Amino acid sequence: MYDLLDPAYRAKTDFGAYTGATTARLKYPLVSYEILSVAASADDAASVEVRLMMNLGRFGDSPVVALDRWVWRRWLVFKPFEPPFPKPGRQ
Repeated sequence: MYDLLDPAYRAKTDFGAYTGATTARLKYPLVSYEILSVAASADDAASVEVRLMMNLGRFGDSPVVALDRWVWRRWLVFKPFEPPFPKPGRQ
């Protein structure tokens, strides 16, 4: 997931900091999610309201509603495909 984040975010948040914060958020397993609403804005962003159903262990499943800001970014990470066999003409 870290590789899919905005390059600007990754530039200021190293992998260790990201995994530490993500581990804390993933203390309770996600059972399901539902996108409740999307409100687009003029700056290539949207406010997205999401209902998450979290499993709270012995307390059962519990809904949590989160409001996220999603931002459209255009970037491409290209890694050339390397086949697992030698190229023709090479030993």
